[in-house]
Amino acid sequence: MKKSTKTGIFFLMNIMVLLGIGFFADYIPKRFLNSNFSLLLGQVSIALPMLIYLIAMGGKPLKEIRHSKIKIEEIIIIVIFAWVCMPVSSFLNVVTMLFSDNYVAGSITELSNNPFIVNILLIAVLPAVLEELAYRGMFFYGLRSYGVFAAAVVSGFLFGVNHMNINQFAYAFVLGTVFALMDEASDSIYASMIMHFTFNFSTVCLMEMVKLKPILEKMQDNPEYEKYMEKSGEIATNLSGYSTNMKIAMLAGFGIMAVVAVIINFNIFRWYAKRVGRWEHMCECFKNFREGFKKTEEGRIISVPIVLGVLISVFIMFINM
Repeated sequence: MKKSTKTGIFFLMNIMVLLGIGFFADYIPKRFLNSNFSLLLGQVSIALPMLIYLIAMGGKPLKEIRHSKIKIEEIIIIVIFAWVCMPVSSFLNVVTMLFSDNYVAGSITELSNNPFIVNILLIAVLPAVLEELAYRGMFFYGLRSYGVFAAAVVSGFLFGVNHMNINQFAYAFVLGTVFALMDEASDSIYASMIMHFTFNFSTVCLMEMVKLKPILEKMQDNPEYEKYMEKSGEIATNLSGYSTNMKIAMLAGFGIMAVVAVIINFNIFRWYAKRVGRWEHMCECFKNFREGFKKTEEGRIISVPIVLGVLISVFIMFINM
């Protein structure tokens, strides 16, 4: 069986398990349904098909994953690189919130009631490990033989559509591609795990910072607090409460920051790749970008199972709109 077909079958499995768990969740008593449970179900939907896939393949996909050691100073560079990526993610988030809800923001209020360590495990550690093993480990490395940049784009796209909503698709697609390229530059999946953890850990820290604000403590004693939180939640999940001028100002502000971030991060990426001796390799990979989408002895990088999984995901994505 061709590699793209094997990888596509795993992606289709992932989609079907996710849908199955979603169907199963409809029969769970509402008192048990909360953001914590939803996060765990999301990770189970990734871990379960990955375990089945690895068992069926005799663990062979794991052998293709690069896991070179990363030095402490390199970890610092990767963390900085991840931080500089955040304005790009924020810009894409704002753009999609013009016509789609921000599902992550909608669950922040409930998750902020968790202890700090619980949120680190649920939001930062588990996704950084499981999602990177699946989307970079199984998808990127599984398709890498077709072409590095092509595999990075395809794996990033699959990472995006698997979220099944427009808002998360946009920034997950871009970040997923960047994660894969950083893995290639570092020759290690640990790079994307570090970046993924950095992103999500920053969110957890922001949630904790909000808790520490004395003004919020005072507001909690105010009978109007619940009404305020409900209204702020609506504003956080979409931009319907903002005027046209405010929307334009937000797009312009976040857009400028995103452009600056892209320029800075390109230079950080190039400097890092040169530092580890893989810049010339990355340049060669970029030159062969189109070759990755051409038909080879292994077929094409886009297989029938991948197309089917994407169609199902896109269909659900538009339903969620």
